[in-house]
Amino acid sequence: MKKPMTDFYRAITVYLTILCLLLLTSSSYGGNETPSQKPESSFSSRAGSGEIVSSPRGSTTTTKASTATFREKVLYPLKWGMSVDLFKSTYRRATKLVESTPSYYQDLFLPFYGQTAIAGFRFGEKGLDLITISYYFETKGKRLYQKNVLIISKRILQKLKQAYGEHLLSSPWDGTMFMHVWLINGTFIQFAWDGGDNWGVHFRSIELDPWARAYTNQLKSTAEQNWTKGAEYGAQGKFKEAKWEFEKALKVDPFYRPAKRALEVIEGVIGQKIKSKTAIHLFKGMSYGKKGHYDEAISDYNKAIKLNPRLAEAYVYRGFVYYKKGQHDEAISDYNKAIKLNPRDALAYGIRGIAYQKKGHYKKAIFDYNKAIKLNPRDARAYNNRAVAYFFKREYGKAWDDVYKVQNLGVQIPPRFLEALREASGRKR
Repeated sequence: MKKPMTDFYRAITVYLTILCLLLLTSSSYGGNETPSQKPESSFSSRAGSGEIVSSPRGSTTTTKASTATFREKVLYPLKWGMSVDLFKSTYRRATKLVESTPSYYQDLFLPFYGQTAIAGFRFGEKGLDLITISYYFETKGKRLYQKNVLIISKRILQKLKQAYGEHLLSSPWDGTMFMHVWLINGTFIQFAWDGGDNWGVHFRSIELDPWARAYTNQLKSTAEQNWTKGAEYGAQGKFKEAKWEFEKALKVDPFYRPAKRALEVIEGVIGQKIKSKTAIHLFKGMSYGKKGHYDEAISDYNKAIKLNPRLAEAYVYRGFVYYKKGQHDEAISDYNKAIKLNPRDALAYGIRGIAYQKKGHYKKAIFDYNKAIKLNPRDARAYNNRAVAYFFKREYGKAWDDVYKVQNLGVQIPPRFLEALREASGRKR
């Protein structure tokens, strides 16, 4: 029996690095100046920005209804950042644990998706940050060869898809190496085989593990690059090329909302609901906004609105630029119009709420966050920003309630905000 893998990423890192380099050279720098990106909150500099720490997908929505970090029964109670003591009292097979090295525990014979594996649990300075599932290459006394590994892996892959949805990235299944990646609830999940001794599933905390955080940031950057290139094509009236770039962004990051909203504009052109000239001005505004040329962006959004005064999306985009310029009254006015034209746009309520919050109108901000949450109950940003508003209203109990909701969605709360809330409320958690 060959030993199970000791460092799962040793063989896979080279592939990931090459993949990232290929993705990063496929397009230009991109799209964080669109209203689909996370807005700033009004929280004071002392307590932190109050913004939600967004997931690498650019959204806190997941493919399943569950808010648990892990979907496997044996891992379900575990949470990133938990202490060793809490882990020992929570892990279902705690009596099977062996402390192989300080702060690293192993379960040597864990059944995981029908195969026996060694499970490893690593605890860093901030608690649990890595779980490794390393499969044995022998079952029932028989050695598993390449063909057996591939057959079993296909079965495991299907079960992982049932638990976590479609994978974000995958490598060719060529018999020498395969790799599949999911980014779910603040967790980097990788199922891979290097063709040798390393075969298994790794779970890494995106917030606590530097490797996972760096890699997911590369993915996000790539999606932004594709978005920016798509907006540039759209500004030239090259809608086919723009559509292709937005679709590429969503292949890299299926939850990247700027690309989703931009595709809606393209689909409006294709379906003849939006005239080409109007769409060109929208995309010009997006491109200018991305570069920080806000006056030019507003000029093009004005032209789009003149061509189609009932296009809600134009007010959403222009309102966001006003917000970025600090013109909160103008932003609120535009979001009023956008909501009147499309009362089911959770984003419009969310950003209008932040504009109200910037003006110190916390009651109105909370009203808008409530609306946004009703339309999208899994919008962690709305819960986070509502928690900030409750903080300023000194309704600390309600602020804590929203903090728990954000955390249950698998998203980190800004540490400085938590520190300020603990100090003001006199509670530790």
